[in-house]
Amino acid sequence: MFEMGLGKVAAKTFYDVEFPKGHVGIKSFDAELVDEEGNSVPLYEAYLHLWFAIKYQEKDWNMSKIIPKDPMEGAIYIRNDGTCNTYILPIYWGLGAESRGAKSKIPDPYAVEHGNPSKIPFGYQEKWLLNLLIIDTRGTEDREGCTECRCDHFNLPTNFYNVTVGIDGKPLGSSYKGGLFCCQTVQIAKGF
Repeated sequence: MFEMGLGKVAAKTFYDVEFPKGHVGIKSFDAELVDEEGNSVPLYEAYLHLWFAIKYQEKDWNMSKIIPKDPMEGAIYIRNDGTCNTYILPIYWGLGAESRGAKSKIPDPYAVEHGNPSKIPFGYQEKWLLNLLIIDTRGTEDREGCTECRCDHFNLPTNFYNVTVGIDGKPLGSSYKGGLFCCQTVQIAKGF
């Protein structure tokens, strides 16, 4: 759970989310953005830019006398195998705004496997993380520009292009006009 506010961006990753325990098959995974009472939040108020759920295996630090500063150290991120052989046609749980209200269902006899003890290395636990990027568009002058994460719509630091690196590991150039790197947590869109 987290709080939003006019023009704010929430980019959050929740580790070890509540998930069924044991060796199970998952047939569907649906998402909806709701308020504290469980009511659906309209897309024109809070834009669910993206969400995804990923299975990972985390070291069981209770088995070790050494606990690192980063408990995710050594984590193994797992792709779902998919319906044909290993890693061919993998299943991903996650989409963007288009997924709101949509239902997913994997047809019989298929399912996404979770908790198979033979696939979890000794000393690890299988867990899931949930990543969200939500933009509160209430009161914005240009909702479309905000939902596209256009850099000129956000109050970015003056040294943004010097300190922000792209997926290639190099600093972003001034030609980068918009995208995920401009939608940072606690950024407030201009025009309020």
